[in-house]
Amino acid sequence: MAHYGITHARIDDATGRATHVRYALINPQTNSWGSPFADVDIDQIIMLLMSGDHVYALHTVEGLSPPGPTVGFVVGDSGYEWIEVEEPEKHEGRLLRDLPAM
Repeated sequence: MAHYGITHARIDDATGRATHVRYALINPQTNSWGSPFADVDIDQIIMLLMSGDHVYALHTVEGLSPPGPTVGFVVGDSGYEWIEVEEPEKHEGRLLRDLPAM
């Protein structure tokens, strides 16, 4: 299973949810990047999560980007899927909408 970090998000003004993200493979032991950044639709992130990979929201703190809250996917009553940090109530100020805009 791989680890990925999201550094930027495009948020839909109407829903407040991420529609696209900038992400890359990370090495959580060394806090280093393992691939170039890519801008993708959230469907790509949902596929990574469904395959068992780990995805984190990376918020810059004092010039560093340590792995932050774990990102998960949500399925609404209508079947619509989106992504957000898990347990958002515990991560005020560290949600996807708090990342820099794409």
